[in-house]
Amino acid sequence: MAVLLISSLASGLNFEARNGKLLLDGQPFFVKGINWYGTEHKLDHTLFGLDVHSLDYYFALLQEEGFNAVVSCPATHCPRPAH
Repeated sequence: MAVLLISSLASGLNFEARNGKLLLDGQPFFVKGINWYGTEHKLDHTLFGLDVHSLDYYFALLQEEGFNAVVSCPATHCPRPAH
C-alpha cells in the first residue's frame, strides 16, 4: 500500500482509508491485483513469460481484464506456486 500512496502523491490522486474502505478522490476504490511469480529462473531472474511476450503485451492484458495492481517477489522471498 505504501507504494500506491507514494505514487499517488506524484500523480495528484487522493487515496485514503475511511471506515474500513479504500477511497480514491472520495469514491470507493477496489484493488484487483495479481502476484506475478517467475523470478525463479536460475539464469537472469526474469519474470516468467517475458521470454514469450513483451511487458507491454502483459500490461495490456492486465488492463483489459481490469487489474490495477501487480506484485512481484524475488524467488528467495516468495513461496513457489503449486503446479
